[in-house]
Amino acid sequence: MTATELPRSDAPPRRSGFERDQAMRLAADEYARCADLMARLDPQQWSAPTVNTGWNVRDTAGHMLGMMQMMSSLAQLIGQMSTSMREARKATYPSRSTSSPRCKYDATPASRRPSSSGDGGS
Repeated sequence: MTATELPRSDAPPRRSGFERDQAMRLAADEYARCADLMARLDPQQWSAPTVNTGWNVRDTAGHMLGMMQMMSSLAQLIGQMSTSMREARKATYPSRSTSSPRCKYDATPASRRPSSSGDGGS
């Protein structure tokens, strides 16, 4: 998979239409409404599928909670992003450190490796 670089904007960051105190009150109200809704779910509802293929209500609630925790502080955000990147590297290159260019080659499926004869493939 190749990452596509998005164009950069020279525009200044967009300011929120809410003052911080108002935004915090609105967020707290929404979190409370969500918690109240979840408290009323029965076991069958927790395992119900959602519009997100492969996700049930419990999965979605867990994701929502994780996002709230991640956004609760800069330290949480940095910590969770670092953990995610480390876990992604482990999943891609499970047997070796990712700092070595050799491990990237070793993790490449044989069908995608360059031919040793220099003809570019099979």
